[in-house]
Amino acid sequence: PWSLCAPLPLPLRLRPACTGQEAADAFARCADCQTHLKSPHEAATFNVEAANCYKKVDPSSAMNFFRNAISLYCEMGRFTTAAKHQQAIAELQKACDKHGTVKGPAIAADVVKMLRAAVRLNVSTGLVASAAAAGQYAIVGASTL
Repeated sequence: PWSLCAPLPLPLRLRPACTGQEAADAFARCADCQTHLKSPHEAATFNVEAANCYKKVDPSSAMNFFRNAISLYCEMGRFTTAAKHQQAIAELQKACDKHGTVKGPAIAADVVKMLRAAVRLNVSTGLVASAAAAGQYAIVGASTL
């Protein structure tokens, strides 16, 4: 028998029946195990699977699991994936919100802006580093100002 921290066989067997509370709870336990094992990517993946199972059973729990996954993905620098899951939260909020006051799309837009800024920073840093390596960029010290 497999333990709850087994790499993938248990969740893969539960995946086809990922509609109930039991499957969602199993994915949540797997996410906890992976967090304790210091495997952020696997923990984020299991958080997303738990969230997908919780969508119809308990939308508020689904949003919490999506938030956990977003946090882990942001820590790993995977902002595109985080933005995608933030959009899933926005869709859940929109489906559950009766008053029309949805904050999810605005938060998703903020995540996308953060992603674009990170990409621009990486491109700029790469250009400066390559120019400096080619001798085309001189570092100006305070004494020359």
